[in-house]
Amino acid sequence: MALAFVAFAIYGSLLPFEWRPLALESAWDQFRSVVLALPTRRISRSDVLANMLLFVPIGFSLAGARLVDRRGALAVLRSALIILPVGLAVSCAAEFLQM
Repeated sequence: MALAFVAFAIYGSLLPFEWRPLALESAWDQFRSVVLALPTRRISRSDVLANMLLFVPIGFSLAGARLVDRRGALAVLRSALIILPVGLAVSCAAEFLQM
């Protein structure tokens, strides 16, 4: 289920499809200047809401898969230490693909 949500999130992030070939170095420079730099522009509420709607199901399904037969705070903490970087990596990959 988590993989289906990841595929849907990346698909939703790439809409509308406007394909332009771009060299890897140029795409990385744009990614660094737009995404990794300190925000100089105002982030729209609709972008925040769309990202939440796309990425909350990923975290929820990953947490469900990790915690289905585990109990306790330590299991939750270990799962969070895995799920948060995975979510960040998927989010960064989706943003990079938009370049």
